[in-house]
Amino acid sequence: MKLASLVLTFSISLLAAGVALADSTLTFNTVDGAMEVHIDSRGSVDGFIQRTTSPYRDGTLVGNVKPGGTIEGIWYQEESNHPCTDYREGTRSWGTFQIADPWSPTPWGVWGHCNEVPNRQWNLRRR
Repeated sequence: MKLASLVLTFSISLLAAGVALADSTLTFNTVDGAMEVHIDSRGSVDGFIQRTTSPYRDGTLVGNVKPGGTIEGIWYQEESNHPCTDYREGTRSWGTFQIADPWSPTPWGVWGHCNEVPNRQWNLRRR
């Protein structure tokens, strides 16, 4: 019963934020390359960044849509110039990210290395 109540509360929060609870895909252009974010009806997020600038290190994204509609999660790539001290998903190249207003024409995103609070701007443009 608690799980059903939690799912209902989460669903109402997303609907109040104008977020449809249906499988969807958002595509963005970034300074580094193309980003694609897949969202399922439960608010789970997975996606990727295809880098078109050097170094050509593609990355993956995993996260959730939070109440209010912001996407939060962790990015991973095979290697980076800022390796973390600990491994996640088999790599020391990871960090956190947030994308606010992802369904709007003007989304806003930030990211960070390892456990740091996301503080580097992602210049996102909807495709």
